Amino acid sequence: MTGKIVVYTLLLLCTTALSCTFLAPEEITIGMLKIGDPSLQSSIGSGAPSHGIKDVWVYADEQILGVFGLPAAIPVEAKEGPTSLQIRAGISPNGNNSSSIEYPFFDEIVTQQNIRPEENITVPLNFNYKREAVFDFVADFEQTNIFMDDVDGNAQTVIQRVEIASPFGSFAGLIELQGQNDAIEVTHTARYLGANNKKGSVFLEFDFKGDDNFFVGTILEKGSNQVKAYKILVTPSAEWKHFYLDLTDEISKSDVLSYKVVFSSTISPGKTKSTIYLDNIKLIHF
Repeated sequence: MTGKIVVYTLLLLCTTALSCTFLAPEEITIGMLKIGDPSLQSSIGSGAPSHGIKDVWVYADEQILGVFGLPAAIPVEAKEGPTSLQIRAGISPNGNNSSSIEYPFFDEIVTQQNIRPEENITVPLNFNYKREAVFDFVADFEQTNIFMDDVDGNAQTVIQRVEIASPFGSFAGLIELQGQNDAIEVTHTARYLGANNKKGSVFLEFDFKGDDNFFVGTILEKGSNQVKAYKILVTPSAEWKHFYLDLTDEISKSDVLSYKVVFSSTISPGKTKSTIYLDNIKLIHF
């Protein structure tokens, strides 16, 4: 129904147990907000516009209408004068497809619209990174490879820079394991200072595909100690996927002096070779 929603508010004004007054139903008219597939606008320093936006959180005059998968047709109450619509990008944190959060590093889309009964309004979903978002690094493998710090000490197991059709570009990082070289543990060369982090949200974004599991975690400097811990196991995918890993609880602690992210994989039992591709790796905070 695109024209009217009838809200039945049953108000009982009872003076006795047998004497009640029923109010007539209130009639609300609606228009439809139509939104299609989202896009991410690239800017200097933010890397390729690869994303995994799965849904949107929609507000009208700062009141939430709901969370909607894309594309969507959303009923909005028609009224006199403009309605302020706020649309925020939703993502699945840590690969949990059953949940959605508002991604903290994208600007919301704000638009003023006159919502008229039985009319459709279309709003394009063109998201941008917030200006205050800080990118510790963007690794797209197009020119260089920053993941050259061999944590496991085996120079034969590295992330290679290889030419391949990736989501945005012609190169990606390759983890290839076989024979005696059946495991890898590698990180990037630079270490980033905790003092440059405002102790808010921290996310690692990356594209991946491959035929075996791999782990992603952190190497944290706390006092005189180096603490390495893995946060997530990423399962295989034959197609490129975009992943959002929430590292806020690990990196945004007051005792973290410096930090790095680390990738690890071991050939699964029964396999003789593993191939994993990584691309568009971004470490982002405020």
